[in-house]
Amino acid sequence: MAEPDFRSAVFAEVDAHSCVLELRDGHVTAKNAYLLEGGGIRFLAGRVMWVRGSKAGLFFKNPIHQQSLDRLRRTMSADPALPDQSLMITLRCVVDSTQQ
Repeated sequence: MAEPDFRSAVFAEVDAHSCVLELRDGHVTAKNAYLLEGGGIRFLAGRVMWVRGSKAGLFFKNPIHQQSLDRLRRTMSADPALPDQSLMITLRCVVDSTQQ
């Protein structure tokens, strides 16, 4: 089954190689690749490696450089409507492993 084009999620627990997504709508599928956008993030690509309920672990295609990671963490701390160290993002499936 094809996934919807866009879904929203909270982007949290980020390091240079991975993050945790907490989905606000829709679902993600393990092994599918996604593009993330929002809050200063533009076209960050990664693959979902695990899904547990509304949370998913995404590993980035390329590591985030330290300077970019520091800037991202400052952005993540700036939104009082979200939990500390999190950011609302939009993600879009770009490689559906079930369709290959």
